[in-house]
Amino acid sequence: MESHVGVFIAVAFMVQFAVAVKLASDTAASKGKIKKWLMQCRSYLVGVFPQQGAQDLIMWNEVMRIHIQISHRSMIFLLFAGCTLMTAAQVFFLSGLDPATFWLSTPQLWTGTFGLVAVYLFTFVPVRFQSYSVHAFYLMLNSLALIMLLPSHCPRDQLIRNSMTQFIIFRVPSILLTPRTVLVQVVGCGYLLMSLLRFTLEPIPETSGCTVDEQFLVRMEVYMLLATTFLSFMVRAMVKRKVELSVDSSNLAKQVSAASSLLKLTCDAVLELDDNLRLTEHSPELSALLLHRPGSSMKGKQLTDFMKPDDATRATHILAAGPSGHENQISAHAFHTRLVDSCSSKLCAEVFQVKYTKHDGKEYSLLGLRDFTDVKPLSGGNALESLEPTSSTDSLGSQICPAMTRTDTTRAAAGFSSEAEDAVSVSVISSTDEESLTSRPRTVYMDIDTEGMLIQAASSPVMALSGSPLADVFPSPHTRLLLEQLRREADLFRSRGEEPPGRVLNYDEMPVILHPGTVDRVDRITGTMQITQARFGGTHVLMAFSPLRPRESEGRRSSQSSQRSLEKPLGALSL
Repeated sequence: MESHVGVFIAVAFMVQFAVAVKLASDTAASKGKIKKWLMQCRSYLVGVFPQQGAQDLIMWNEVMRIHIQISHRSMIFLLFAGCTLMTAAQVFFLSGLDPATFWLSTPQLWTGTFGLVAVYLFTFVPVRFQSYSVHAFYLMLNSLALIMLLPSHCPRDQLIRNSMTQFIIFRVPSILLTPRTVLVQVVGCGYLLMSLLRFTLEPIPETSGCTVDEQFLVRMEVYMLLATTFLSFMVRAMVKRKVELSVDSSNLAKQVSAASSLLKLTCDAVLELDDNLRLTEHSPELSALLLHRPGSSMKGKQLTDFMKPDDATRATHILAAGPSGHENQISAHAFHTRLVDSCSSKLCAEVFQVKYTKHDGKEYSLLGLRDFTDVKPLSGGNALESLEPTSSTDSLGSQICPAMTRTDTTRAAAGFSSEAEDAVSVSVISSTDEESLTSRPRTVYMDIDTEGMLIQAASSPVMALSGSPLADVFPSPHTRLLLEQLRREADLFRSRGEEPPGRVLNYDEMPVILHPGTVDRVDRITGTMQITQARFGGTHVLMAFSPLRPRESEGRRSSQSSQRSLEKPLGALSL
């Protein structure tokens, strides 16, 4: 034995040993995957169509649906290849050359034409194909290809050329027709058996040229069988992986939908934020909660745009530092903040947040917003941060949240009779503090019909306003717009079978005309308002206020100055 042969054998043994060590280590590290693969192989050996569970059946149906879609594209390629072959034969025959010298025999041309017609029908006839029809069509086309290799169609000396041509033009593209690797193996064994029988049983033709290697085609058929099996397995694995990603995405969407439905049971608004804290979709509930005009879209807006700057900075830090969606177990947290509506009113909001990651790699947050202005928060002590107490120079709305959550309805009603001159503070009045109650001015109540836009009822000393249109009592159009928006918000919640949120709005120095017939005399009132429901389901607003004396200069205003005062918006309206 020559030296280079010994070196080759030694190097080959070394490579084989390295491969064996790698395979052994991978096998030891992947026992579970190998066991699962062996179970799948056993299911394939049981039958061409193995038994599958419910989840596997759903996956299989989706894989078949994708393969049917891919098969149409594969058929277009086969149709183009068949038409090209037919055109080449026509040009050859029309040129006056001997048809016997064409590289395809006449029986092969007729068989190919029949297969081309079948591909045409499969591609363009509007028939809904099922999985069994795709498998049957794959077997039919390969049966026609095997017929083209019979002794009556293909001479033995042309068998190698025809077999290689079929492999390139037909066998590889047709793998996309079926996800069944077993069918591909059965068909490949048919080609191998055809070549083996022909080279074994047929006599060797007398050739004047080079000698035909009888074992070459058999070896090539073995290689082509391995290649088609591997390609079929890879195509199926890629399609299955695509289906798994699609199913995971669908499951994620269902889980988010389920979480959203659960949050809607306890929250006033549920929304989704992207990694920039922008709303991915418009939220009608949040729009109604913030008293936005109907038809306006909130998509693409940052949630912090509806907060004061100091609250926005704090909320941004909490939302950005929330639990990551990359963790194995996604957790949620809650915190408190304040939102500002279109009328500059503040409402205390309880925010529930959970982060998750979509297939695009970006983190999204699912938020549930709950107004707890006059109720206790659900999170309790589990919230990251409670609302910090504000200073005495803050607005009325910045202090109403703690006050309303610490007092009951009786104390809240007593709180409505606060000093008219003190428009920036709210004090909690004890029900036993009779001296304090008697020293304060009387509280006046007005029941406003927001549908009829009139005063339904009024207490002393403004009983004469009962039945008056709102335009005669509230000269500012902003006030009437606010009352109408409150009615729309209440109707929106009732249409969903929910009760409107029990918010208490606080206003400061609201312009009103308490004395009919004195248009030039505009009073200023400070108090609260809240939504009520009438006997027959109508939406009313109950206003409680302490009237202020008109300013001396206000009574002597000219008509032009009075008109400007009527058009002036509310000085302060907050929660």
